[in-house]
Amino acid sequence: MAVELLKSHMVVLAEFAIDPETASLGELFRVVPDATIELERVVPTNTTLIPYIWVRGIDDRDVDQIEASLGRLSAIQRVELVDQVGGSYLFRIEWSSESDSILHAIADIDGTMVSGTGTRDTWTIELRCEHREDLTTFQECCERNDIRVELTALHDVTSAEVGDRYGLTAAQREAIVSSYERGYWQSPRETSLEELAAEFGISGQAFGSRLRRGLGRLIERTLVPRTEQSK
Repeated sequence: MAVELLKSHMVVLAEFAIDPETASLGELFRVVPDATIELERVVPTNTTLIPYIWVRGIDDRDVDQIEASLGRLSAIQRVELVDQVGGSYLFRIEWSSESDSILHAIADIDGTMVSGTGTRDTWTIELRCEHREDLTTFQECCERNDIRVELTALHDVTSAEVGDRYGLTAAQREAIVSSYERGYWQSPRETSLEELAAEFGISGQAFGSRLRRGLGRLIERTLVPRTEQSK
């Protein structure tokens, strides 16, 4: 599916399939072929990109092999195991600023990675960006670096549409999205209520109240069965 060049001020959500043989982290599946990799989040710095990845379907015996395998990649400066929950392991990776990776292609268009999951058979990522033209730029960047990607889904979404769908006001939606993108829900937190509130020009208490009301409505509309809502 080709990206159609249309001028748009809507938020664009796009899903791409990536050839696993051309994905930078595909090397892991030589060590743990039955594992699943989930990109947790990406933290940009002045000199590098730092993705956090969950590796699932492995055990303690595989961890050293994974770290050694990643450490051999020229694109990676450092890898560190930072958390473990059951059979899932969270790794922090420092990516070289000179590497030609999917993550750098996303950073180049100032896009946001909504999700990313990979197995030895397929990789899928979901991106959010401001314009469809950004997706064309992303594809071209991947092609120049021999990363094979295919657009599999594309949606234009406005803030109003999202709000209508889940019963959120524009202010509540902005508060929820900003808190997520700034790392407020991560552990440890990467920002505070006061810092988020300052961006909106309101008090921390007011921002917290806005966030709670929005999350309450979002949970009601997405997780609570309609039979319980009517009680």
